[in-house]
Amino acid sequence: MFLRISTTTEAGRAYRYLKVVESYRAADGRHRQRVVCSLGRVEELVASGALGRWRALLAQAEGLPSLGPEALAVRDARAFGGPYVLDALWQELGLPGLLGAAEADRRQFDAALAVEVMVLNRLLAPRSKLAVQRWAPGIALGSHALAALDYQHYLRALDLLHARRAELETALFLRVCDLFGLELDVVFYDLTSSYFEGANCAWARHGYSRDHRPDRPQVVLGLAVTREGLPIAHRVWAGNTADVTTLGDMVVELRGRFRIGRCLLVADRGMVSTANLVAIRAAGFRYLIALKRRQGELVRAAIGDGDLAGYAPVQDGLWAKEVPGPEGDRLIVCHSAERAAEEQTWRAELIADSEADLARLQRRARQLNRDALVAAATQILRASYGYRYLWYAVDAAGHLTYGRNQAALAEELARDGKFVLRTNDAALPVAEAALAYKQLQRVERGFRELKDFLQLRPVRHFRPDRVEAHVAVCVLAYLLEMVLEQKLARAGLPMTAQAALEALAPVQQVRTEVNGRQFDCLTDWPQPATKILRALHLETPPKTVALDA
Repeated sequence: MFLRISTTTEAGRAYRYLKVVESYRAADGRHRQRVVCSLGRVEELVASGALGRWRALLAQAEGLPSLGPEALAVRDARAFGGPYVLDALWQELGLPGLLGAAEADRRQFDAALAVEVMVLNRLLAPRSKLAVQRWAPGIALGSHALAALDYQHYLRALDLLHARRAELETALFLRVCDLFGLELDVVFYDLTSSYFEGANCAWARHGYSRDHRPDRPQVVLGLAVTREGLPIAHRVWAGNTADVTTLGDMVVELRGRFRIGRCLLVADRGMVSTANLVAIRAAGFRYLIALKRRQGELVRAAIGDGDLAGYAPVQDGLWAKEVPGPEGDRLIVCHSAERAAEEQTWRAELIADSEADLARLQRRARQLNRDALVAAATQILRASYGYRYLWYAVDAAGHLTYGRNQAALAEELARDGKFVLRTNDAALPVAEAALAYKQLQRVERGFRELKDFLQLRPVRHFRPDRVEAHVAVCVLAYLLEMVLEQKLARAGLPMTAQAALEALAPVQQVRTEVNGRQFDCLTDWPQPATKILRALHLETPPKTVALDA
């Protein structure tokens, strides 16, 4: 006997019936079939649960496991797509071995794994170290039991990372150069700052805040990157460290620790000093350093009256020319049309705001004595930098007058869009110098990624070594981010790391239990995620893995 579904049509509607049918041999010797009984309409049997109960009884009779809803339990779901790809890059860079080689006395827990979890957290969902231990069990990272790592493990892993930072940085530099076949002919260097929560760190000092948080203590971070934006080295200094004093330290590291030979070092304004230029030359490096636009007669003479005569086009909206520089160096004067427009707009808004404030002050001048009026006008121009472009006067009777400084405005108009570069490279073409400086934006992009996407700030540690280790975690995350972007771009799939991780986010690993047996099952890979796997030459993991196999 067997089951059969038959369909009949009544009044234009189709009905399905489940019937028990048997085969028999008829008197004429032929095999025939007949209905033993009709069990009812299929839809009604499903709705009442009868069909499921019969299936379970039949399976039990045959010794087969039941596959009904009662046999299935979903235990948890963990993020898989992003961690899978990032872990593959982590392994390719050899980081487990580089970190694991130093943890012989730390075998109570996997310190290298704890560092990896902190780095992945920066890329996937930045949290404090305390919150990482709650976040980690929600990701799938191979067969590792991440719930076993606690807060103290992560702090001790930071100590390991701090102890190994210099060796790790050097080894990673060599690995990245080999991975991408890099010829290091240009190094870009710049600074940023990051503020603190609390004020107990010995390095936390008030200084020039690039976060626009002068009320908070901070540290200063220096970052050197390749032409491709891949980080080479970083350093952390106390928050009141002057920009100009940091470059010499970085030059010593690049030359000594990384064995970098002849290359062009590109740095931004504020890095020029006699000592720095001597140190760079002594290291055998060439330099291309921007000068401050208000750096005295040298820059004023190089810019001249702002006329673009003698400038050669470099690319759309960018022109450059060369003029003689001091000590045998060359000065490259550049003009950016986009930058000029931005500066003119900014200045016009600043002047309009300052004039509006002065007009309001003028209307209430009778309410103030002369000293108070002078103090208020001074404060208005100082707060908005309006003192560069506006003048004011208060006569003995307490009348306020003001106006625009036309000579200063003419000089500013000549400066608009201009930047002056100093180099000791006699063979560097003018156009290449201008473009190389524009590439310094790669470091600025790195700082934006560290602060925004990877959430470097605020820093909550108070021990200087753990502050350094926290920054190292963020820089490692930035390295993974840039390696991911480079590999995707070289495979013909250009996208940001953030976009790639968003495409991978839907892929989850679901822990499922069927009749007492546990399985890890993956959700489907969306097409964008599949393209990323192919571009990175990664295999698609098995759809289902039995944990007791």
